[in-house]
Amino acid sequence: MSRKSREDKSEWKTPSVYAFVKGYSAFRAKGYEPIENDVLLWLENTSSTSNDHYASGEQSCREQRHCMYTTSAYLQDLYLRADINRVYSTILVVDTKTMFDDDEEYKHALEKEAEDPQITKTFGKKLVRLFQRLLLKNVTLATRCELAPLLLKLYKSLKISDQGLASKVWLCHPEVSSKFINTHLLVGAGSKGIGNKYTENELNLIVEKPNDSRVSILSSIFNVGEVIVFPKEQKKKDNNYFPMIAMSSPDINDSIVADFDPERIDEMGKALFVSQVIVEMNRHTKQYERNCEDITDEISTFTSGVSEEENDISNMDWASCERHVGALILRGNRCVLARSLKGEWNGMRIPSVTQKEGETALDSALRAAEEYTEIEAKEEVATLPYMLPVPIYAPNGRRIIVDLVPLYATCPPPDGALEDADMEDDESPYDWYTLHNAIKRLDSPSIASLLTMAHSLKQGADVGLVPTKWGGIFGQELVGNMTSVIPVSPQSHSTSSTEISESSLSTKSQMREEDVLESVRKV
Repeated sequence: MSRKSREDKSEWKTPSVYAFVKGYSAFRAKGYEPIENDVLLWLENTSSTSNDHYASGEQSCREQRHCMYTTSAYLQDLYLRADINRVYSTILVVDTKTMFDDDEEYKHALEKEAEDPQITKTFGKKLVRLFQRLLLKNVTLATRCELAPLLLKLYKSLKISDQGLASKVWLCHPEVSSKFINTHLLVGAGSKGIGNKYTENELNLIVEKPNDSRVSILSSIFNVGEVIVFPKEQKKKDNNYFPMIAMSSPDINDSIVADFDPERIDEMGKALFVSQVIVEMNRHTKQYERNCEDITDEISTFTSGVSEEENDISNMDWASCERHVGALILRGNRCVLARSLKGEWNGMRIPSVTQKEGETALDSALRAAEEYTEIEAKEEVATLPYMLPVPIYAPNGRRIIVDLVPLYATCPPPDGALEDADMEDDESPYDWYTLHNAIKRLDSPSIASLLTMAHSLKQGADVGLVPTKWGGIFGQELVGNMTSVIPVSPQSHSTSSTEISESSLSTKSQMREEDVLESVRKV
């Protein structure tokens, strides 16, 4: 066995590849057939962008969406909106974040690429090998900002080693440094520079102003095609260049991009699917294979930014955990989840606060409802006497224990179908969710608590402690078929095993006699 085959590849620093397609199933690479023609390859580094534009701040470092969450939201909007009829059949996103330990190492690698006339071994060459092993053919390469010089070097290298791989290049607000200009773009750069004008392929640009100096510099080297003027400050969200690249125009209705919804479909029933593509050598054939895994359902899932050791609940010192009181506001078969409009955490949470001295658990729950949802809790929320709280252990990886107290809204839902209230409003501090929808947006400890609460609410509804209006009770899709437990009389517990056995034998004997008589009657 060779030394390479014995090495542990789990620590190798390689880029991550994600494939986005619209259809009825996820992307699959077919044997050794090339990925060709109507394909866009987007080069990205998610550590240098605010990939989750829905959250920021200290908490976003500890719990995060999937690194492709915002990109998935953009591409879902691109593929499923009706006013764009020309979209690439496949969009590949290559994330270079996994090639480096931190941002400092990434920036140092970019600077080295700008200085070195040849592509470097630690950065550029890895990407070239990846593109070749993906079996790309006649694809469009694209990137933005600080990655633009690197993509130009890759394009030049591919024109020498694999001419049919790339057909077009898009640079979005390219940041071409003086080091890169001096090394690669000056006239007379020689064979080591980019230095040759390509006429068969086009370089397309998105720039901030019409007289951008980059256009004239790049035009002297490449055959420049589309030049779109689009100032950065016009963009409502970062990095959503996909509609402009798809239509080659800035005049695209920049609609508000909603959260990524894995269940969203168009009028033909097609959806956006996200796959992770891993290129590995087959140990038997010694050929590189493209293994694809559908991760569409994982995109919306929160991941904890804490280390495994820190997030190991089994070894947590529970005595040192802070105690919280949470508020589960109910209205029929829906509950309230809160979001931070200031970016203090990602996604949705169950409101909770620390209990003040002299404050009852109910008072703390009402205060949590007010602080997180901005409602008048004493007027808009009622308590549910005799309904006991349910614990949440270390929600979102935080070292807290929450006593979750159920509350009930006093105001009815708006007129119309109850499902209309399921529409999410990113500008509101809270939204209403059924148990099924809440599970999609919460972490495992919070989900476990809601499942327990659903059973408790069903039992409370059976004895009249929980209202059954406005759509029913929360969690009814899980426990709706449960029947009330029939109480067992005390005498039944004192019945001896002998009496039970004799009763069973007597019943069986009687059944056999009745069967015999029935057979005689038939004869």
